[in-house]
Amino acid sequence: MNQATHFLDGSHIYGTNNRDAAALREKTGGLLKTTLVDDEELLPLAANPTERCLVNNKSDACFATGDVRANMHPGLTSLHSLMVREHNRIAKALANLNPSWNSDKLYHEARRIVVAEIQHITYKHWLPALTGKVFDEMYDSYDIGYNQDIDPTITNSFATAAFHFVNSLLDQDIEMLDENNNVTSHRLVHNYFNPKLLVGKKGLENLLRGMVNQRSQNLDLNYDDDLRHGWLGALDALALDVQRGRDHGLPGYAPYRALCGRAPPAAFRDLADVMADQTIKTLAHLYEHPNDIDLVVGIMSEIPLKGSLLGPTATCLIREQLRRTRAGDRYFYTHEHEAGAFSKRQLAELRRASLAALLCANSRLAALQRDVFRPPAADNPIVSCDAIKRINLEAWQDPSEQPDILARTNKWIKNKVGSNSTK
Repeated sequence: MNQATHFLDGSHIYGTNNRDAAALREKTGGLLKTTLVDDEELLPLAANPTERCLVNNKSDACFATGDVRANMHPGLTSLHSLMVREHNRIAKALANLNPSWNSDKLYHEARRIVVAEIQHITYKHWLPALTGKVFDEMYDSYDIGYNQDIDPTITNSFATAAFHFVNSLLDQDIEMLDENNNVTSHRLVHNYFNPKLLVGKKGLENLLRGMVNQRSQNLDLNYDDDLRHGWLGALDALALDVQRGRDHGLPGYAPYRALCGRAPPAAFRDLADVMADQTIKTLAHLYEHPNDIDLVVGIMSEIPLKGSLLGPTATCLIREQLRRTRAGDRYFYTHEHEAGAFSKRQLAELRRASLAALLCANSRLAALQRDVFRPPAADNPIVSCDAIKRINLEAWQDPSEQPDILARTNKWIKNKVGSNSTK
C-alpha cells in the first residue's frame, strides 16, 4: 500500500487527498497558507508540532505541508518553502492578468504550472546532474506522449532501494552561507525533524544559498556518522535501508543486475565488471554468496558510470521508473491533446523553468549559477539573477482579458523608450 501518489504531481506540496489540500489553502486568491516569522514567508506552522517533529515544546518550529517528511531535513523543508512561495507568486501574477478568475481557478492553474515546473526541472536539470545525461539520451528515445497501456506505478525496488542512494550522498554538516560568503555549519544529527534553522532571520535564504554551493558526497557504502549512529536519534540509516528491503520482500541485488542486462554472478569475482576489488572483498566477508547481497547494498557498491553519481544497476532502475512515470501519466506537462494540456506557447515558457529561476524569483538571492545542481565552476559561473531566464506568465492570460492592439502597442513603446533611456 502506498501512502502517497505514484505520480510526479506535487502532492508533497499540495497533499494527496482533498481534505489535506483544502487545509493547506487560503480562502482567497488561490493562495497556499504561509506563516510570517521575522518578515520571512515560511510554511504554515503545524498545529501539533510534538507529533510531527522531534521537538520538545509546542512552541518549537514545525511545519505543515503535503507530506510530513518535509520536516525531516532542513534542506528539504527549504525546498518545500520555496515551492509554496512559487505557487503564491504565480497565483498573484495570474490574478493580475485575469481579474475575473475566482480563487479556485487561480489555485488550480497555479498548481498546474508548479507541477509542470517540478516535472521539467526533474527531467531536464536534476537527472542530467545525477547521471550526466538527459532522460531521452538515457533511454535512447523521445517523448511519445501518453500511453494508457503503460503502468506508472512506483515499483517496490525503486521506492525501497534504488532511490535510497540519496542517503549515501548526505553530508553530516548542513552549511548555511550568508550574503558575505560566511559559512556556518550545523550537524545533521541535531536537525532531524527539527527545522529550527529556517526560523532565524534570513534562515531560509542562507540555507538555500548553502545548498547551491555545498557539494554532495560520492555514492558509496560510507555513510557519515550522523546517519550511521544518529539517524532519528540513535538509529543506523544503512541498517534501516537493508532491513526495509527485506521487510518488503525484495529480491537480492543479483536478479536486478540480471534484469538490467548483466550476467548473474556465480561467484564474487563475477562482480568485478562493476565493482572495485576491495568492495568485492568486503562483500565476500559479509555475505556467503553473491546472490545474498541486498539490493540497496549492491547498487551502492557499484562503480559510478562515467560522468554520473550512479552505477549501472541504479541507473537502470531509475531510468525504467522515470520512463513509466512520464509515459503513464495522462497529465504530464509535455503531453499534448490530453485534457488540460498546455498550449504551445505555454509549453515554450515552461521549458524556461529552472531551479535557479525559482530561487531568484522567490528569495533575496541576487546571483547564482544557472545550473544549481552543480557547484559554481568555470563552465557554470555565478551570474546575476537578471541574466537567468524566467517563465513569462502572460502566456496564461485569457484572450478576453488581453488589452486591445492599441493598448499593447502603447505598452511596447513605453517599455522600449524606458529601456533605451536607461542605457
